Parts: sequence; C-alpha cells; structure tokens
Amino acid sequence: MPACFVSLSGWFDLSVTHPSHDGPDPFLTAEWVRNRGRDYVAGQVPLDDPRISPAFADLSGLPPLYLPVAEFDTLRNGSLMLAASATGAGVAATLESWPGAVHGWHGLVTAGVPEAVAAFARVREFIDLALAQPGS
Repeated sequence: MPACFVSLSGWFDLSVTHPSHDGPDPFLTAEWVRNRGRDYVAGQVPLDDPRISPAFADLSGLPPLYLPVAEFDTLRNGSLMLAASATGAGVAATLESWPGAVHGWHGLVTAGVPEAVAAFARVREFIDLALAQPGS
C-alpha cells in the first residue's frame, strides 16, 4: 500500500450526480463528463458504479488522501463525496478548497501562477508528512 494518495482534479463521480453550483467551470460541464464516462465504459457499466466512480466505493483500508478542490470545478462535488466516503470508512482525508481556482489549475505551475505553485507546495508537504509517519 502506498503511504498516501494525492489527487489533482480527480474524476471520482463520473455520473456527476451533484454538479457544483459554486459558479461556472470554464472547462467542463456535467454532461461532458458523463459523456466521457460513457465513452470510457462503452456504455456497459452505470456511471455511478464504484468500479469507475470511487466516490461510491468502500474505501476501507486506503492510505491518507489529499484532495485539493477548485472552487469552480464541475468535479468538485465528486471530491467532496469521496472525502465523506473515506472519512466514513475510517480513512484520513484532507480536503482543501482553493477559492477562485478552476478545474486543472495545478497545470498552470509551469506558467508560475501563484495558486498553482502553492498547490504543488501543499502536495509536497502532504507527501513529506505521510512519508515521515511510522510504517511508511
């Protein structure tokens, strides 16, 4: 088992059962995500099946999770659902909301966008802390 899990704009609910209403996502719509989910499973598996949407899975036994979420991201609520499922299963989940951020803001790190640089610094802190734990 790895020492921890870090998400960068994770797709944890391909059914997008509860789209974010915090504001417009300039990159993704709920319908676009659902269509990509249908493409992925070739229409053979329901989009809320835990095998492809881990927000609905039993997460028992997983290592600590780090889930940074953008304020304006269609996938935001999937991360919130995953954090709740993890916590309910006894898994440590660190959920951090990034005000003003959009889906995929991490990818702007090479452009020097301060929020992206800060996000990767937080990822490093989380990993360093997880690796410092006994048994890692």
